[in-house]
Amino acid sequence: MRSFLLTLFLPFIFLACVAQPEGAVNPVSWSGSITKVEEGTYKLIISAEIEDGWYVYSQNIDPEVGPVPTSFIYNEAEGLELVGVTDETSSKVKEGMDPIWEAEIKKFAHDATFTQLFKLADPSIKISGSLEFMTCNDEMCLPPKFVDFEFDPATGGGNVDGNEVKIINTGAAYGSFGEPIVKCVEEEKAEGFWMFLLLGFAGGLL
Repeated sequence: MRSFLLTLFLPFIFLACVAQPEGAVNPVSWSGSITKVEEGTYKLIISAEIEDGWYVYSQNIDPEVGPVPTSFIYNEAEGLELVGVTDETSSKVKEGMDPIWEAEIKKFAHDATFTQLFKLADPSIKISGSLEFMTCNDEMCLPPKFVDFEFDPATGGGNVDGNEVKIINTGAAYGSFGEPIVKCVEEEKAEGFWMFLLLGFAGGLL
């Protein structure tokens, strides 16, 4: 009976969203990063920022109960190996009987973070793939959406859903904006050198 009701109910939920102007509703934005854990091992983090009142669903729910679970597809590449499964965390996890789906549902509010470890034979191997997710509030759901991503472990760069991500770490000495820390040290030395000359010149005048 519940499956029959969901079959009737879901088209109307989606229709309420599709009828709105394109781009009018976009409550979830995605970002990501790639970091080196140790030699040959890298950590991919894909994060969702979720507007208040909206939810993204866990990977670990039965798709037959109604909402589409978040899922990841990683493209195969020679020299690339997945380590374990994609982990998921959120600062606001809601788990229990859902009044809309009438089933035990695990969903995330405000944010969701998905982490996957990889072993790479060479850092030049790109890590790419796509994720599928669905988002709902207490009144309606948006149709499931695919988001593509690609990351370059050698540089720490990448993009999620067509948006370039900020370089965080390449496994070398990199700052939060992707500039080598050694550059900052060189600049500090240069500033110290000019300050030394300036003080020496002033001392000569005195």
